[in-house]
Amino acid sequence: MKRLGKTDLQISSVGLGAASFGGALDEATSFSILDAYVAAGGNLIDSARIYAGGESEAVLGKWLRRAKPQNVIVATKGAHYAKETPTVMRLSREEIESDLDASLRVLGVDHIDFYWLHRDDPGREIGEIVETMEALVRAGKIRYYGASNYCTSRLQAADAYAAAHGLCGFSAVSNQYSIVRLNRGYNTNPDPTIVAVDDEELAYHAASGMPLVPFQATARGYFAKIAAGKEISPALRAAYENEENTKTFADLAAFCEEHGCSMQTATLVATARAPFTVIPLTGVKTVEQMADVAAAIRLLDE
Repeated sequence: MKRLGKTDLQISSVGLGAASFGGALDEATSFSILDAYVAAGGNLIDSARIYAGGESEAVLGKWLRRAKPQNVIVATKGAHYAKETPTVMRLSREEIESDLDASLRVLGVDHIDFYWLHRDDPGREIGEIVETMEALVRAGKIRYYGASNYCTSRLQAADAYAAAHGLCGFSAVSNQYSIVRLNRGYNTNPDPTIVAVDDEELAYHAASGMPLVPFQATARGYFAKIAAGKEISPALRAAYENEENTKTFADLAAFCEEHGCSMQTATLVATARAPFTVIPLTGVKTVEQMADVAAAIRLLDE
């Protein structure tokens, strides 16, 4: 376990993404994966109001009531744009609180340990957004909050506002990042509001100490697919085929041989090992795949 930045939350070295729960994964499979994750020493479960049309949170809420796990940190997200109006951002106080209240009801909890704003609204003053979140902390609905898909300049502006007004502010960032370097302009996710970590943001994290809790931490299993000799789609090649990744792959292959682990495990470990706190989020499709996550947690905890 490691402390998440300036919070008092003790977080496992790898988080479990719950995007497929209630959608691609049925309830029974989702429950089995959650049980296996906790048994492996994991405690950060990351969902969102929009995942699987709300079913991800519903499945997670049922599991929480059934399993009654100890020391599990539930994180979820709100303030995503509506699918029907992808250019209309939803960052007003009323919209944020409405999403949060829905998450509280579905999860069956009285507060959220860590709440992410799923998207930014660059046209809205960052101070207004921070004040909204602080009000939700004071109301006891959330303990801490962070930013997902926020660019570096907005993160810096939020930090400056919080410091000037004596507020906690964002406690972590969840943007797209992996040790597998993404080719600029070729993201496999075409959503223009997705923010992928670049060199500027890496420098920001290193200087500020702001924790990074990245999604797509294994780059959709790109290295693992290569290691297994699987066919790589044209989109995945366009996104990740470059000289830097060729070298990184060779380094991780040596790591796998030394530690007797899978390439998926090695990718998670390498992504997490940075000069600042990085807690990669990863999803699995089967209980068997949880072995890769469990091995990463063990290696990172050594």
